[in-house]
Amino acid sequence: PKEFCFCALGNLRKIKGYDILLSAFREVVKEYPSCKLIIGGDGEEAEALHALRDELILTKSVSFLGRVSLEKRYQFYQMASAFVCSSHVETFSIATIEALACGIPVVATKCGGPEDIVTDSNGYLVEKGSIAALAEGMIKMIENRACFDSNQIRHAAYLRYSEDYVVKQQMACYKRMVL
Repeated sequence: PKEFCFCALGNLRKIKGYDILLSAFREVVKEYPSCKLIIGGDGEEAEALHALRDELILTKSVSFLGRVSLEKRYQFYQMASAFVCSSHVETFSIATIEALACGIPVVATKCGGPEDIVTDSNGYLVEKGSIAALAEGMIKMIENRACFDSNQIRHAAYLRYSEDYVVKQQMACYKRMVL
């Protein structure tokens, strides 16, 4: 079986909570030493996050890929057993939707957008800013990954976030406003 790999994607900024993710992942690795974390993205916190990874002795289990182009996103998500959104604030979280569209379950903080996206059938919501809560959610995902159906996750994401669906919803809204 494929070793368990969490992926995260976004700008490397304080608001994304990657420092909390790295600290939580350290707790995960204590129970699941072969687990991996791949972080895609770049930004002002890159140097500090690399240093934190080294300080937490996670160099063998955490990889930073740098910026992931739109053309490479599908390949990025295919490396994931699960996706993690560790943000302090998200208005929508496109990366979470992209992961779901690829059939990948998510562990996300309750930071705004994910509360409208993550359900019992596609992942877990945890308290934001809590190393313990994020670690617990990630461990729960490792232990229960088989309970999530990738085809169902992909299909549900398509039904709710596809271009056709969004256009129909917007048109219905415009019609209600005009009439």
